[in-house]
Amino acid sequence: MAKKAAAKTTPAKAVAKSATTTKVTTVKAKKTPKQLFDVILIAICLALSVIVVVLSISRVIDPYYAIVLLSVGLASLSVYVLDHAAHS
Repeated sequence: MAKKAAAKTTPAKAVAKSATTTKVTTVKAKKTPKQLFDVILIAICLALSVIVVVLSISRVIDPYYAIVLLSVGLASLSVYVLDHAAHS
């Protein structure tokens, strides 16, 4: 009788395992080099702006160097905007 009870529970466990097992597949969209370049340009602009704000609040940066950093950030943002204007 013990063998019959074991035989009865085995298929039920197999059915329960197969019923709860699901396969999830995710598809990641690959970024093109142009999209990556756009993200890098925006990140440069944002990073330099934050750096200038933090250093200005802590009074560590000279105004000359702050203007230079902001100019580099503005230049990267300008390249981004001009690139999108050319493709539109």
